[in-house]
Amino acid sequence: AGVATMKFKSPPVNSLNLDFLTEFCISLEKLENDRACRGVILTSAIPKIFSSGLDITEMCGKSTEHYAEFWRAVQEMWLQMYSSNMVTVAAV
Repeated sequence: AGVATMKFKSPPVNSLNLDFLTEFCISLEKLENDRACRGVILTSAIPKIFSSGLDITEMCGKSTEHYAEFWRAVQEMWLQMYSSNMVTVAAV
């Protein structure tokens, strides 16, 4: 019907770490390139949990390069979400 569902599955609380953000951006880009897809529903595969937000452990005890890569991933995710042509719904 032109609507995709992306289910977050990063136990225990769907925290937004570097791997999660990278996979999220790749998946969103694939949906953007699919002309049949007009919208996306963001939800969780973990009962009673949507997302805990940014993973604070990504910003502690790592290299400067890692911090820069993580912050770029955060910015890329927000830019892709807010500039998307698709209708986006969060089903919490």
